[in-house]
Amino acid sequence: AVDEPARMIAITSTEPGEGKTLSAVNLAVALALDNKKVILVDADLRHPTTHCFFDNPRDVGLSNVIAGEKGIESALQETQVPGLQLLAAGALPPNPPELLNSRAAHACFRQLRDLADFVIVDTPPALVMADAHVVTNLVDGIILVVSAGDVVKQQPLSRTADLLRQNGGRLLGVIMNKLQSGSGSYYGHYYAYSQ
Repeated sequence: AVDEPARMIAITSTEPGEGKTLSAVNLAVALALDNKKVILVDADLRHPTTHCFFDNPRDVGLSNVIAGEKGIESALQETQVPGLQLLAAGALPPNPPELLNSRAAHACFRQLRDLADFVIVDTPPALVMADAHVVTNLVDGIILVVSAGDVVKQQPLSRTADLLRQNGGRLLGVIMNKLQSGSGSYYGHYYAYSQ
């Protein structure tokens, strides 16, 4: 991303339970530990959990800012990680895609970009909910989290990637999660490659 730096990145998955939220939290923490100013945004307005990782409240956050009930800076929460702020989900709206596709949401995301070096956005799974597809138009790129075992069985990865691209998303890469430690086939290929 030399010509178009990706500073606002959405993290999604194909289906629930693949580790997208943990991946978003880990990426945000890693960037903050690298002396970057980072905002982690919980845009999973159906099943928000990023606040749980930091023992922060969820009651005020993104939905309240978009609805005009709170200013963005007053909704941001400090975390125990220096340089990392959290914008929790806030009150759960009845129609998240409609809220995220509003002009107020676009303005909110533009303002977030100005407040940090990186903005990491946790979204719902892309094959299950339309929310992630709406967010693709608000960010610079998407990282897709997939469970290694599920990719072999169901092949949802290419379908999800195609859907995200069709909605204007820029797929930056894939995180293969839940890879079994010591898996012979994977490590065998890696060893052969490194030779």
